[in-house]
Amino acid sequence: MMSNIIKNKKEPYPIIIKAHKIIGNSLIFRNATTDDAAFIYALRREHSKAKYLSPISSGLE
Repeated sequence: MMSNIIKNKKEPYPIIIKAHKIIGNSLIFRNATTDDAAFIYALRREHSKAKYLSPISSGLE
């Protein structure tokens, strides 16, 4: 099936198709939405939790 997608596209290889949701045995990863913005911003502002995250420059817009 993927080979049909690649043959019909005129894009350089590789083609990466982003998953909307990844379901594991005990976790579900999904794309962040605008509803998640306040939580993510608060998480990144707390230095002990944002230790391995890139710094933020401004507030929510």
